[in-house]
Amino acid sequence: MNAAAREARTSYGTIRSHGSLRTALGGYAGGVYWSQFQLTYLWFPFLLLNSAAIAVVLLLPALEHSYSVQFSFAEGMRRNRSFLIFLAGSFLINFRVHPDQTATAVSSQTCS
Repeated sequence: MNAAAREARTSYGTIRSHGSLRTALGGYAGGVYWSQFQLTYLWFPFLLLNSAAIAVVLLLPALEHSYSVQFSFAEGMRRNRSFLIFLAGSFLINFRVHPDQTATAVSSQTCS
């Protein structure tokens, strides 16, 4: 990401702060929309924003360079221990204790 930031003549922190600001404003705008319209109309902004995103992606210029992975998925999983630990942690967090509860939901219910 730092290379992309240097190429755009900006810093990684600036990119991250703009992303956080957009997330905050998007959450607020979503709340305002939801307070004005019924939940059944939530598909409309979803359709509109995703259509705009698809249009932007289709208008992007073609890549001049292409980087490909030179090893199999299984070999990549063996090489990347931190990703395997992340997957194991995600599995444990979402492990079902009861048919309609995850371990996260159970621990948050016991705290309150």
